[in-house]
Amino acid sequence: MEYIEFQNIKDFNPKEIFTCGQCFRWKAGKDGLFEGVASGRYAKIQYGNGILRIVGGKEKDRDFWAQYFDLSRDYSKIKRDFKKTDEKLATAVKFAPGIRILNQELFETVISFIVSANNNIPRIMKIIETLSEQYGTEIKNGYAFPTPEQLSRASVQDISDKTHAGYRCAYILETAKRFEEEGISVEKLSAMERDQARKTLMRLPGVGPKVADCILLFTGARQDVFPVDVWVKRVMGQLYLGEAVTPKQIDEFATAHFGPLCGIAQQYLFMWARK
Repeated sequence: MEYIEFQNIKDFNPKEIFTCGQCFRWKAGKDGLFEGVASGRYAKIQYGNGILRIVGGKEKDRDFWAQYFDLSRDYSKIKRDFKKTDEKLATAVKFAPGIRILNQELFETVISFIVSANNNIPRIMKIIETLSEQYGTEIKNGYAFPTPEQLSRASVQDISDKTHAGYRCAYILETAKRFEEEGISVEKLSAMERDQARKTLMRLPGVGPKVADCILLFTGARQDVFPVDVWVKRVMGQLYLGEAVTPKQIDEFATAHFGPLCGIAQQYLFMWARK
């Protein structure tokens, strides 16, 4: 089978990458390899002894996968710097050292995290898969996530009947229409000041501060955001700020304490807290 091979890859653990809450289209197959679809490309991920293979990937997509897995970023240096920051973060880094932040397609990530509100991961994955099967383009071994144009042709009732996503269905359809009309992009969000980028996303229905930060972080638009969910609030309260801490206080502390890559620190802390 065709594959793309990257050598001398460090700081890479597929299970940690795909189960840290940043993506919903990857799952472990019977052979133990994670398989999924990213930006309309199906692949299985094989890693060992510093060799990363994108099984099923085409050579013309080498640059895409290198960008998707953030392979140009030196995570070894990031972890060394984090370990110097404080012993608590150093402990979290050691727990899941193979995490990398994925650079995911923006529209799919927005819809995924709108769906994630007050939801559990198996159900989120099912809804995203159903949206892809019902409205996306069929590819080899799966379906691409629908484009804003494809999804905006549906109705709220149709999305509800097929996904059972409840009140989120109206958010999904309105967001698809907004994307089609406004041309929101990772490049535009990256060029904005952090708060402006957050406010731009929070104009979309179903996007609050935490979801906006997740979108910015998990698309590669920004690394200086610190999504605060119940796990992160708990661990930050226990380790640093006390139980009465607010999300705003956490954000201010994380920005000052962990620096411009605080979003990556958040993932190490999140995995440590959850596990």
